[in-house]
Amino acid sequence: MFDQVVDYLAASFVILIALALTMPILASTFLPPPKPREVERTEPKLIFQGSTVSSDRVLRIWIVSFDEDGSYNIFEETTPTKLPQSSFLAVFTGRKAFYVGNPPQGLEGYISRKGLSEEKPNPPYIYVKNGKIVEVRNRD
Repeated sequence: MFDQVVDYLAASFVILIALALTMPILASTFLPPPKPREVERTEPKLIFQGSTVSSDRVLRIWIVSFDEDGSYNIFEETTPTKLPQSSFLAVFTGRKAFYVGNPPQGLEGYISRKGLSEEKPNPPYIYVKNGKIVEVRNRD
């Protein structure tokens, strides 16, 4: 009786090993290859309507609000949201920069979602020189 159990276990073990080794070959021979998934990245659209900014999907944005004297405040919001009252607003997503209004006279530097700086930040950013917008750089 004990010999039969050992023989049964040995035969089962051999069959399982044979199946484990031949299954990948059988699957690759008879099954079609999987279709590659194409990731389609669509850029979100920001819509400015009066004092509100919205998007075609929920989106995290950073708003840099400038006063006439050059001071600024940074707001982190989720669309849709109300825009603060300001003469110049810079709005940033993770990949794009937008602006509304004109920068204050004499304002110079790079505006990013972290605020105004003299050093060039990673995109997206807006470069302002002497109160004029020189460059709007988006992330690729």
